[in-house]
Amino acid sequence: MKTKTKIIILTLLIQLSGVVIFAQQDTTYIYSSGSLIYKKSVAEIDSMKFSGDTQKTINFFSSGNIVFERLVTDIDSIIFYDASITVTDIDNNTYTTIQIGDQIWMAENLRTTRYNDGTTIPNVTDNSSWEGLSTGAYSWYNNNSTNTRPYGGIYNGYAVETGKLCPSGWHVPSDSEWTELEIYLQNNDYNYDGTIDDDQDRNTNNKISKSLALETLWNSSTTEGAAGNTDYPEYRNKSAFNAVPGGCRNYDGSYSSMGNIGFWWSDTESSETNLYGRNIRYNAIDTYRGGYHKINGFSVRCVMD
Repeated sequence: MKTKTKIIILTLLIQLSGVVIFAQQDTTYIYSSGSLIYKKSVAEIDSMKFSGDTQKTINFFSSGNIVFERLVTDIDSIIFYDASITVTDIDNNTYTTIQIGDQIWMAENLRTTRYNDGTTIPNVTDNSSWEGLSTGAYSWYNNNSTNTRPYGGIYNGYAVETGKLCPSGWHVPSDSEWTELEIYLQNNDYNYDGTIDDDQDRNTNNKISKSLALETLWNSSTTEGAAGNTDYPEYRNKSAFNAVPGGCRNYDGSYSSMGNIGFWWSDTESSETNLYGRNIRYNAIDTYRGGYHKINGFSVRCVMD
């Protein structure tokens, strides 16, 4: 369940005039014909004014200057996103969220034990049973429920494929949505050394692991700019994504890599048996993209529809 999202449908505002003063520190999204045409932090906007007679014009002002102007009839809606939005899963676990670029992500790993239709996800603890699965399942790292927080659940790729892991209105990100996140961070001062990715792909100058990784829980590394190095403190978890090294469950059902690596699924197949995923390593500066067999168990982050 999403809370605190404020939506204004501008067709209801045609008859308004004067000035609207913003009171909260939200982000403004303006859509036209279903596409995002303007985005600005509300903290940077002084006011919104409607003017004109038969054709109302909306103007946004920042520091006294017009920064955006458009006919109201050309606009579908304005959404003010409150950074304090939380989302609750079917088990009544509540998650904080974070806006990164045009995306809204959970800022914590998923920890539900049920699909969003109420069906129980099998909790498979036996290694050989896990290895033989061809349907959805989850576990806690080392079958220890104390790892629920902050690491979340470990879900196999078959659970991801159900499309029912995330709360209503949210979904497991696609491979392209992960790439969108990476490219945004690389080009908006989240590379630990301040460089950017001139060719706008996810591979060149991918130095964002430090900006994604929680400041704690990672094993120590001496690699410059790595998630596990305490250097460049201004970039440590700069995105507030709070990535944790939750490890994984391997093909044979064994657990590994807690403290060293965080793994996350996408919902996009790389082959008939594999899904793309991402990982962040304690001793590396980049986010790694690979195809992983659906029998593996990884963490899950959800992104808003």
